Amino acid sequence: MLSAEVTRNGSIDPQAVERAVKKWLPAAGVSVEGQAKELAPVDTGRLRGSITWATAKDRSYPSAEKDYTPNRADMIGAPKDEHVTVIGTNVEYAEYMEYGTRFFRGGKPFLRPAIDIMRKRLSEYLAKLYDQEVMKTAVK
Repeated sequence: MLSAEVTRNGSIDPQAVERAVKKWLPAAGVSVEGQAKELAPVDTGRLRGSITWATAKDRSYPSAEKDYTPNRADMIGAPKDEHVTVIGTNVEYAEYMEYGTRFFRGGKPFLRPAIDIMRKRLSEYLAKLYDQEVMKTAVK
């Protein structure tokens, strides 16, 4: 799990935190998705191609229209909490690739290492977004 918090010496502006986090969540999804795709084992490319992310804003509900095309939120299930980004895949064997199987093979993790690799960069980016939001508030 990747979580973040904004800490600063002095006071924190809760509205600036909220605005920064709302910008940060999709950026975190895109960043970790890209890293996970680089790390995913490839045979046919199905697993790599299925890795995606979604936020609460991506929630959609199936339509009765025949032209309905599932989006990424339909594939992996978008969170209900607006402060969460889900990164994953709907490929049924992904869990075995990530964790391995009990008797036959070790895993080839791709999601957990992607989060670990991106953690510091994303924390720095959130701090930058927060500073920008505070500056916008101060300039008004």
